[in-house]
Amino acid sequence: MLENISEIVTVLGGEHTVGRRVRTTADLIRAIEEGLSPRAYRSVVAYLRSRLGVDLADLPYIVVPESTLKRRIRRKQRLTFDESEKLARLARIVSLAQDVWASPVLAARFLTEPHAMLEKRRPVEVAQTELGARQVEDLLYSLEYGLPV
Repeated sequence: MLENISEIVTVLGGEHTVGRRVRTTADLIRAIEEGLSPRAYRSVVAYLRSRLGVDLADLPYIVVPESTLKRRIRRKQRLTFDESEKLARLARIVSLAQDVWASPVLAARFLTEPHAMLEKRRPVEVAQTELGARQVEDLLYSLEYGLPV
């Protein structure tokens, strides 16, 4: 499932932003349990905007309210476990979409346009929950292996 941890960490802003060395799934799990840096959220937003041309403000995927994020940054607090998990989930889906589509434009289109196999919901919306993210991953793997979707 998490075959390319380095790509997920890149979407999160790199090891410096994550706040620890991440080489394995266990390393990423520990980083999530400890709470990701609020800068990781900003890094994901910047990544989506610069690499995929997607403005997170257009997406219903809300990891943490902006006011809470600013307060955490000001107080040098980390994201909660829940927020960190949601952020890592988004990074995982973005990374996988890029791998499958091998094109930022196609990955962005896939993530932000309604899909019939997701009851005409956008993958980024469905991926707000872990079960939804698994459904999006299954769809991406089906696309990757040429199965009908």
